[in-house]
Amino acid sequence: MRTLILLTAILVALPTVAAQAPPTVYEPEGNDVPPQMMDFDAENNRFVAHPGWIDGKLIHYYKFRMYVPPNYGTDDGGLEKVPIQELYLPTTDGTLAGVPADQRPVLSEYPVAGNTDYSDFQHVVLVDVGGGYAANSHTDAAGVLAAGSRVDTGIIANVPVVPLGSTLEDPAELGTDAPIEPWMAWYEGDEAQTFVFETTSAEFADFINPRTRSGAFAEAGSGYEAAVSPQMATLAGVNALPIWHVNQYTTGVEAGVNNGGPSGVGQRNVIDADRLDPGYSPLWQVWWATQVPPGYSADEAVSAEQITDESGFAIAKTPMYVNCPNIGPHGGSPADRSVDAGLAFDPVARVDEGGSVVLEGSIPMQAGVEVTAMAGDAVLGTATTAMMGLYTFTVEAGDLPEGLNTVTFEDPGGAVVGTYEVQVGSADHGAGAASEDASALGTEGLIVLLVVAGAILVFARFGK
Repeated sequence: MRTLILLTAILVALPTVAAQAPPTVYEPEGNDVPPQMMDFDAENNRFVAHPGWIDGKLIHYYKFRMYVPPNYGTDDGGLEKVPIQELYLPTTDGTLAGVPADQRPVLSEYPVAGNTDYSDFQHVVLVDVGGGYAANSHTDAAGVLAAGSRVDTGIIANVPVVPLGSTLEDPAELGTDAPIEPWMAWYEGDEAQTFVFETTSAEFADFINPRTRSGAFAEAGSGYEAAVSPQMATLAGVNALPIWHVNQYTTGVEAGVNNGGPSGVGQRNVIDADRLDPGYSPLWQVWWATQVPPGYSADEAVSAEQITDESGFAIAKTPMYVNCPNIGPHGGSPADRSVDAGLAFDPVARVDEGGSVVLEGSIPMQAGVEVTAMAGDAVLGTATTAMMGLYTFTVEAGDLPEGLNTVTFEDPGGAVVGTYEVQVGSADHGAGAASEDASALGTEGLIVLLVVAGAILVFARFGK
């Protein structure tokens, strides 16, 4: 009996080891690599700092949760609405100041595959537990809410839940870790990990920065701080900004020099607002370039103002949304090579007799699709889409009559997915023809949107 009592006492005295939460969507089982983690550095357990462009300057951003139908819903008016979940913080006096120094947030949802209620964007809910509370006494949502009175703050913060032990790449020194510490959390009694980026509240920024950054890195303007973005979200939903997605195009890309992400062999994407800018939000809607000007090459478009229909781009505003918090100097940093933010593009491919031109387009996220190049009723040939739906086709001048020609690309169902003008010889292109062609592009743009909608349904299977 004495031995049993002693053994029981030893077991009671042993410290409790927190169990680990289940694998996140960044840690899929098997060998499949879904788009959600295509750019996650699994070998080093690190989120990559992707380079992009803003007004001719380099910018960096991380990529977290992807929201694609059906892992988000719509509001009462049918508008797309990325969800907001709750996180809970026990407090001894009903304010952020009363949150114990070592207290971890308690999560209401977790990013496992198939959980459509999870969101990186979280409403900070305080729970007034009164005096005498010991930090981390409650480690699940039900327990915390039962322990005190709920205080809705209205504060929204960008708090992605990530794999345990993961880090963030430093944009100032690629391949190393950024000076941002995780905010460890609880989910259903298990240990979980988060990082904190933008928030709608200056008070919450003052609360979280010293807990997750050290010294100057916690200060506003450091490029690493949790920034205040009041317009990012309300309890009604998260605001979104566009990202012009050209990463699917590979022409002119030199690995390690001017490549972007999420595909390391693709070009850099373009945005038009940085954190601290009026209207900024880290939630970006993917505006997919389904067509680029003839002969387009990496880093030629470095500003959103350049990417227009008149310049030969075709853009599909997809129902894909991605949480991409910016990191590094506000407003970007000097480019690593000379660029011309005012560069104009010729939407017409001009080919001398005996020459050729490469035309490129993309059907979002649809690889292995055969597209047919047509000039009127004549079939010029076929091409098969690669990763992210890229197709590339070389038009020979000898295959077309002299003058202005319209070359279209059709998917297997006969839908037009790209329209290009090819001028063989030196004939001028009149304004009237340009007007007609612009109208045609508008009609085909609607068809592209229908194609995109179908593509997203396929993509949704992998992006949860």
